[in-house]
Amino acid sequence: MDGLRLPPLIEEALDSTDDSGDLKAESSPTMDNEITEKERGILESNEKKMEQERTQEEEGEERKLKEEEGEGEEKRRKEQEFLTEEQELEELRAQVLQLLLELEDARETSNKHQESFHELQ
Repeated sequence: MDGLRLPPLIEEALDSTDDSGDLKAESSPTMDNEITEKERGILESNEKKMEQERTQEEEGEERKLKEEEGEGEEKRRKEQEFLTEEQELEELRAQVLQLLLELEDARETSNKHQESFHELQ
């Protein structure tokens, strides 16, 4: 068993962590205050960073919503344009039919006049 080393027992591992606690007890109270001030500074900066991240996320979400709304409005406009184009086509078809009816009436009238003219000669 000369070269074989076993891992430390749990009790020994706990004892080694207790040693670091003893070092803290030996440190001065001003050192504790400095650490807490540093920790406070770090916590404050972390909180500021998190707030900035939250605001950026919220702004990003707002942008996405606005873009989605913009896309929705664009789709509605396209649909309205499509509907207006369809409506225009329907109106044009109706006008063409009306013109064809008027043309037919005009031809009938013209034929009657020609027949009357030929009878008179």
